[in-house]
Amino acid sequence: MSMRYNIVVVGITGVGKSALINYLYGEKIRESGVGKPVSTRGFHPTELYINNLPVTIYDSWGLEVGKDKEWMEDLNEELAKRGLDKPANEWFHSVFYCISASGARVQDTDREIIRKFVKEKYNVTIIFTKSDTLSEEEGQHLTWALEEFVNLDKIFVCSEAKKRMDGSVTKTFGKEEIEYHTLKGFWDSLILRLPARYETIMEKEINEFVTSVKTVHLANLSWIGINKEEVYQSIYKDCKLFISKILNKQTIDFIQEMANTLENYEIFARELELKKDEFKFKVDDFVVDPYTEDGDFFQALKEALTGKGGTTIKTEMEKLLSKYRAKLILEQRYKRDEIKRVLTQMRDSSLKSEG
Repeated sequence: MSMRYNIVVVGITGVGKSALINYLYGEKIRESGVGKPVSTRGFHPTELYINNLPVTIYDSWGLEVGKDKEWMEDLNEELAKRGLDKPANEWFHSVFYCISASGARVQDTDREIIRKFVKEKYNVTIIFTKSDTLSEEEGQHLTWALEEFVNLDKIFVCSEAKKRMDGSVTKTFGKEEIEYHTLKGFWDSLILRLPARYETIMEKEINEFVTSVKTVHLANLSWIGINKEEVYQSIYKDCKLFISKILNKQTIDFIQEMANTLENYEIFARELELKKDEFKFKVDDFVVDPYTEDGDFFQALKEALTGKGGTTIKTEMEKLLSKYRAKLILEQRYKRDEIKRVLTQMRDSSLKSEG
C-alpha cells in the first residue's frame, strides 16, 4: 500500500503511554522497542507491522516540569511537517492524548497541547489512563475539566492488570471502546482535514492568480499608447485558462486524492480489525460542479477598460478583481462543504454498520 498508518501518543511523563501502546497493539510493539524512555528532543518514529499493515508510532521525549517551551517548539515543528498543505499520507492518522486518571486532575499543559492538535484540525482521542483507581465522581470531574473539548472522545482505560496489596486483581478495560473510536476518529479526521486541505489548496491558487493579474496587467495600464482591448483579451484569456486548467483540474485531482486516501483508510480499518464491512468510494459517483466563467465580471471589465466605469481605470480594475476573487472563494467554499457533506454521510453509514 502507499500509506503507513501514523499514530502519535502524547502525554506528560509518567501517564502510562507505554502501557497503553502495549495494551492496544500487543507483542509486536514490545518486540519493536516502542515505549522505551526517550531522552533526546523531538518526536521519534518506530516502524513496524501490525498484521499486514505498515505502522509508524511516534513517541515524544518526556514532557517534564521546566521543559514546556522546548517541548512545545518540537510539537509545533512536528505539526508543521503534517500541515494541510501536505498530502494525507504524511498526516497523523490517530492522535491519542493520555492523561493519568490516578492524578485526578487535568493540567493547563494538557489543555494547551490538545488545543494545538485541534487547531491543526486533528481529531484527538483523550485517554484517561490508570482509570482502575478512579471513582465515578472523580471521572465526572475529569470530564468536566475538559468541557471546552466537548466534541472530542474521552475514554477511561486500564492498560495493565495488577494484583493489589489486599489481594484483589484489577482488570484491563477500555480497548474495545478505543477501537471503535479509532475507526470513528479516522472518519472525523477526514471530515476535518480533507475539506480544509481542499480549501487551503484552492485559496492559495486563487490568491496567487488574482495577485498575478494585478501585477502583470494593471501595471501595463500606465504605459502610453497601451491597447486596452488587448489588455482585456489577455485578462479574459488568463481567467478562462485559470478556471479550466487550474481550478477545475485541481478539483478533479483532489477528488482522486480523496478516493486514494479513503482506500488507504479502509485498509487501515481492516488490518487493525476495526471494521467488518468494506466501504467503497468511486470517483465517478461523486460529482462536483465545475467552476464557471463569470459573464458579469467580463462585461464590467470591458466597460472599465473603455472608460465607462465612472472612475479611474486602475481603481475600477482593483475593485473588479477583488469581487472576482470573492466570487471564486465563495464557489470554492460551496465545493468544500459538499466534500464535507459526502464524507459525513459515508462516516454515518460506516459506523451504523458497525453499531
